[in-house]
Amino acid sequence: MRTHAKGSLRFYYTSIQCLYWMMFCSIYGFATLFLIDFGIDPAKIGGMLALVNILSAIVQPLISQVIIKKFRWSLVRVLKIMTGSMLLILSLGVVFPSVAISSYIVGGIILVSMQSFVNALAFAYINTGASLNFGFSRAGGSLGYAATSFVIGQLLASYSAEILPLITIVEGVLFFGILALMPALAEDPHTITTEVSQHSQHLLKKYPFLLFLFIGFSFLFSFHTMINSFLAQIFGHIGGGSKEVGIALMIAGLCELPGMMLFERLVRRKNSQFWLFFSSVAFGLRGLLMLFAGSILFMELTHLMQGFSFALFIPASAYLFNQVLANEDRVFGQTLIIIATTIGGVLGNILGGFLVQAFGVWIMLVCGTIFAMIGAVLVYFGLLKLPAKEGSAREVVQ
Repeated sequence: MRTHAKGSLRFYYTSIQCLYWMMFCSIYGFATLFLIDFGIDPAKIGGMLALVNILSAIVQPLISQVIIKKFRWSLVRVLKIMTGSMLLILSLGVVFPSVAISSYIVGGIILVSMQSFVNALAFAYINTGASLNFGFSRAGGSLGYAATSFVIGQLLASYSAEILPLITIVEGVLFFGILALMPALAEDPHTITTEVSQHSQHLLKKYPFLLFLFIGFSFLFSFHTMINSFLAQIFGHIGGGSKEVGIALMIAGLCELPGMMLFERLVRRKNSQFWLFFSSVAFGLRGLLMLFAGSILFMELTHLMQGFSFALFIPASAYLFNQVLANEDRVFGQTLIIIATTIGGVLGNILGGFLVQAFGVWIMLVCGTIFAMIGAVLVYFGLLKLPAKEGSAREVVQ
């Protein structure tokens, strides 16, 4: 890597994370409001968002195994092509309103599929000795998400949700431009692919705690998906609108910053299993607070819990799996987290949409909160099954 590029690399990669999560907010964060604007009912919205999760989970390993591994394309090249494809598809929806919904969904699938490659890009540079702090750069993504949430929330109070693809196109052009400025890197495609099959058959015997954590993560993210995908309905239930949704998402995004940026310090004080259990409990507590939030202000304040739940869960789970799994199983461990959260996303979208339409928002929150509590319990029992040298019941709860 060129020496003069090291100083700018941190700025470029943090900008990539920031712009990626700005696009994610514009497309996925406000997808419910966009689809409502076209007269789609909650149950169908849940199915559409579940489809985005399912297809993105298929697309990511396909690109990893075929495009990157077989054809040896660099991550930067793959991201450029995916970004260009997304921009083209979203533009078609803007020019031809008759395909607006289809282009929005397909654009969302491509965007969600880019996430693992955006993250992998950091480690591709780090593996060459580059000075990058992934947690700090990922916090830049949360900051971008928070700012975009607030701005879009204000805009949607005056304009139609049809502006969302236009906003995403502008963000995508900037994202593509930053990718073009990234310093050259000789990448080994084999270091970023996911070889799951060779380990999957014996992993449960080798690591008895994995099944508990996998199912627990899925339950936690079913709740997380419900409250994010149907936030518009949650606020509408207590008299709020797009402004309140934007403010809530901004609060949640800002609250992610301290936990992600400072996690390396936190893990020196308490081990990763403690913070994983702590964040799991915080998901359940957040659900309880939302159940009893009778005002818009109280509901906004419940989003402060994002800093104790999601913000700590992401680094804690990654740290834990990196510590307790053998070298040959670590890639699969990180993939397992993505698979569990994807399953949770599918279940949360489908079940959440059905519950909102059939029984109302409060019943959905009750169900989601129960899911979060079940998830926390499963995570606890999974942590108790960790090897004694890595953690014990006392270490987990202290």
